Amino acid sequence: MSWDVQLLLWFNRTLACPFLDVCMVALTLAALPVVLLLALLPLLARHWREGIVLQAGLTLSTLMAVAVQFLLLRPRPVGVRLVLPEPAFPSFPSGHAAGVFACAALVALFWRRWAGPALLGAVLVSLSRVYLGRHYPSDVLGGAILGLGVALALYGLLYLSLGARGDPEPVSRTRPAWAWLLWGQLALVLLALLGAYLDLLDLAWLARPGLDKALHFLLFGGLGFLAVGWWARQPAGRVLAPLALLALSEELLQAFSSVRSLDCLDLAATLGGIVLLGWLGACLRA
Repeated sequence: MSWDVQLLLWFNRTLACPFLDVCMVALTLAALPVVLLLALLPLLARHWREGIVLQAGLTLSTLMAVAVQFLLLRPRPVGVRLVLPEPAFPSFPSGHAAGVFACAALVALFWRRWAGPALLGAVLVSLSRVYLGRHYPSDVLGGAILGLGVALALYGLLYLSLGARGDPEPVSRTRPAWAWLLWGQLALVLLALLGAYLDLLDLAWLARPGLDKALHFLLFGGLGFLAVGWWARQPAGRVLAPLALLALSEELLQAFSSVRSLDCLDLAATLGGIVLLGWLGACLRA
């Protein structure tokens, strides 16, 4: 039995009790409406930048989660104790987790003193999805990764770029605005890796010759491109070398996985993407 299923059954069956049933149902049903309402409050208080970015973060993260769900089509958990009817949507990643973590991260960036309650609320909502048998733990992990990546990208691309007097954090003079996409790209890479280890990427269109190599090149090359922009004051080689080492380590770890295998061509495509697109990013940041 996988760690994913073991954790699911521990939350869903071992911890089950009437009191937690009521609490978790309340959390899961109220989560998105409450987050949507809270995201409107800054607009009502005429904090336009915060309100716009919060609404964008909630909307974009939820829509992206649904898009990935229908791309990968992971079935909902089976053999679990259902307190509520099973949703019609696929399982990975959790849209609830994506939405609440996106908003919690933005709240933490805008109003630091509310960071703890916001992130705790996001964790509790995500756990409610597992407790109620609606998601595997890996689903909410994937949703959290997606939500955090969307939040950080929007914070830099939208919030800081809007500009206003009295900005809590001035726009960086050395870091290009496009470098904030690094966090969205990192979320995309982590979702792809998580999906691979969960054996969710056995898709017909990925079986086309060379397509998986092209995806390795673009996913990790995108990280290299954006990383040299993020660490704009560092020599490109100093930024790209650790990234290449991490990619090499991840590829070697596949030899110990039951669902993945070490592929030298994949590794070559990955390292080639990091070097070539990283070099392009270094040229653009100059």
